[in-house]
Amino acid sequence: MAHIKVVETFGRLHLHGLDEVLIDELTTERVELARVKHLEAHAPVSANQWLKVLRLLCNWAVRRGVIPAVPFRVKVLKVQKKPRAILPVNLAHDWLAAIDAREGDRDGVRTAVRLMLGLGLRESETITARWEWLDVERRTYTPGRTKGREADPLPVPDWLFAYLMERHKPEGYMLHKRNVRPYAPGFTRLAMLAANQAVGAPHITAHRLRGTFATLLSRSGVPPQDIQRVLRHKNLATTAAYLEVDMQTVARGQAIIADSIGFGLRHQSSVAPVANVDP
Repeated sequence: MAHIKVVETFGRLHLHGLDEVLIDELTTERVELARVKHLEAHAPVSANQWLKVLRLLCNWAVRRGVIPAVPFRVKVLKVQKKPRAILPVNLAHDWLAAIDAREGDRDGVRTAVRLMLGLGLRESETITARWEWLDVERRTYTPGRTKGREADPLPVPDWLFAYLMERHKPEGYMLHKRNVRPYAPGFTRLAMLAANQAVGAPHITAHRLRGTFATLLSRSGVPPQDIQRVLRHKNLATTAAYLEVDMQTVARGQAIIADSIGFGLRHQSSVAPVANVDP
């Protein structure tokens, strides 16, 4: 479903002259010219994503036997990777309070952001979340409708479990509009942007809230392969892309290494200085 939406947007906004070209008529020159047009209004990172979607379409055509191979050879642009935003732990409480203040007694967005922060769910998975998938006795939640169509039971942290039990129902969707209709994709965006501004948080979105969950697990010592299972990624490399570097953690690790090999301040201070002896 996610790929379908991406491809629809690609076809509506980003063909750049390729709309009249059949897929077996694509060439390296045509693709490069279209990318140049894309770069006139978009960043290089966006151009790489554009190329990825075009390759996705061609690979689909290859698997269907429409074409024998991808008909172009265009390399991605080299782009300096920048750290992406995660929700700072010292702002998390106030950030959630800002969400609550904006939404009032409307539980939909309030519950969704907590499911994303506490369980690492995608926004689409919060829309389909059901009470039947919450195991109250084991305190686990098993997403029943996921992008990869598979999921392990997820431990529900105490703070989230308490929040959910205040609203617990025997069955049905965990969140929906007052008219009982489901939410549309992107329904948490405006509330998050308002909360970011209210507490001075970086640009937190639904995707970056999932990245926050993954990064905080990593900083807490959870192995990458376990985070991969929790996020329901098929490839560990995909999980690694969610984990942001914390230089303070690196500095603490460097200090531990230095101390263990005798370069730490504790060892240096315990060594008595050598007295000068006159010959």
